[in-house]
Amino acid sequence: MSILVNPLDLILDLENPRFVRIDGGDLSAIRKYMATFEDVCSLANDINNNNGLLLGERIVVIQENGQYLVMEGNRRTCALQFLLDRNLIPNGFQHRIPTVNPETLRHIGQIDVDVAPDRDYAVNLMGKRHITGVKRWKPLAKKRFFAGMFIRGNTINDLSSITGISSSEIRKDIRDYKFLLSASRQYKVAHPEFNEDIISYEISRFLRIFDSKQQTREGLQAAREILKIRYDDREDTLSDLPTGLFEQIVELVFQTTIVDGTVTTRRTLFDVPGVESLLETELGNLINGPNSEPPTTPFPTPQILDTTPRKPSHGTIPPTNVPTPMTTPPPSPQPMPGGPTPGGDPPPTFFEHISWHGKLDPANQDHVGLIVALNELYNMSTNTFKVAGRYEKIYSQFPVGAGMLFRTAYEQALKLQLKKTGLWDSFIAPFLKSNSFPMLSKIESHTQTNASVALPKSDMRSALSRIIRAAQREFLNGNIHDPGIFRATPATLEGIASGGMFTLIQLIIDDL
Repeated sequence: MSILVNPLDLILDLENPRFVRIDGGDLSAIRKYMATFEDVCSLANDINNNNGLLLGERIVVIQENGQYLVMEGNRRTCALQFLLDRNLIPNGFQHRIPTVNPETLRHIGQIDVDVAPDRDYAVNLMGKRHITGVKRWKPLAKKRFFAGMFIRGNTINDLSSITGISSSEIRKDIRDYKFLLSASRQYKVAHPEFNEDIISYEISRFLRIFDSKQQTREGLQAAREILKIRYDDREDTLSDLPTGLFEQIVELVFQTTIVDGTVTTRRTLFDVPGVESLLETELGNLINGPNSEPPTTPFPTPQILDTTPRKPSHGTIPPTNVPTPMTTPPPSPQPMPGGPTPGGDPPPTFFEHISWHGKLDPANQDHVGLIVALNELYNMSTNTFKVAGRYEKIYSQFPVGAGMLFRTAYEQALKLQLKKTGLWDSFIAPFLKSNSFPMLSKIESHTQTNASVALPKSDMRSALSRIIRAAQREFLNGNIHDPGIFRATPATLEGIASGGMFTLIQLIIDDL
């Protein structure tokens, strides 16, 4: 069955797997999540440019308590609502949503939506569409989908039949999600000052510690074997370690992989400071008895700095409202110039994974400007400050300054690409005659006008097109020239980075 409805009358679904689990979630929290993490601002631009939804982009709803709840198409619904009512746009994203043109408005004021018979039918549809379909969910959303369906009474075999995913993969997704959620809740009870939502976690860092293998005196052992992990019939994670020991270890792993980010995805169990000593103290006594000699072959000592946070034992505690440069825990070992080596997960937030190893040359004057900007952006994305008892990335504490550097990196990348493709000298010549320098808008426009030469790869052209449509350069300019109105926030910086600008800068580097 289909109905005609105003998108403003549709209710976004708080239980949708895409939203994972938004603490204290309401509709405004969903909209902010969608704007930040799900590229809804670009989608709103596409809808406006296309004068409405494309054919085949039907939204699926169910009727609950007299309201139409969106089951399939939350991104489209959110984008439509932003175009129809600018009061719904989260703070910091208004500049990225275009003013709706009259033709689009005529087509989106009332739209056809399909009405599913019940939630289970709609959820099964979502699973087929997004797990292997046209718009894949993020890994955490997939894990939540399977865990939610399992809790609702679906068997793992049923879920495998519905989605075509193997039972073993589904079982792991369920266990991963339930374990991560349990660890998060326990950590927040012990550390109420930590209030980050699970949607912002670097989940791969946490989970891979427990999937890793570790060299011990017994040989190479799986972390799950060392920790004596098992699972009950609800797929909850249990351990046969002494009471409280496993919980301590989980908290240490959570602290260093999620909260501080000092332990990355390429580490193993004993790379988490404190874990090896806890296990050796407890298990040494259990294995050898309290009066026996210690084992002759101890666990190998990991070669890593102890980065476990400690509270000061002497002196005055610094004011909690003033950022304090992080000294304990110390920053993770400084990377070699050039950022991380290529590979691994895509950048989760800002410039953590930017890489210019073997590409940008400090001896090449044309490269130096971009190197300087990227080096500072990388350090602002990987180092932290302690604020009110918790650790914050530097760019999140100084977003206006980070926004200025971001604009510099974008300008330097475009300038470098124009030089590389032979389009810079003729462009700059008229400005040099008048002893001036072109504004970034002129550089951007020149690059777009000559995109077939300046940006030889289609991904580059697509990224620049999205940047221009979303008015990202205008916002970064406003952050410099009028920060009283256009002030960068961590969320807007992350949105701009994930909205195409990070990708374009990395593609330009990789094309050298």
